[in-house]
Amino acid sequence: MTETLTRKLPKRATPFGSRRTIEAALTGVLERFSDSTLVLSYGSNAVPSLDRLTGMLKDVKGSQPEVFTVNHRYNFGTHSAATRRLAEEYIIVAA
Repeated sequence: MTETLTRKLPKRATPFGSRRTIEAALTGVLERFSDSTLVLSYGSNAVPSLDRLTGMLKDVKGSQPEVFTVNHRYNFGTHSAATRRLAEEYIIVAA
């Protein structure tokens, strides 16, 4: 995007970029690596919800994944009054 001062790159459409297609895209990745131990880092403000994601992992792996919670504060690219700066980061382990 040469017309912008900071030379932004155009956003490419992927199945991970839409609320309508994210679950199918995640399911495909989880199934692709279903024979492995899966470790995910996931934000509390992400889509799909933690409950939905752990359900998807349980469907693929056959057992309930372990979830560890870490408090997180986003600093890069946000202003001090932003309401979405505070979040929880989940470390999800599905064996």
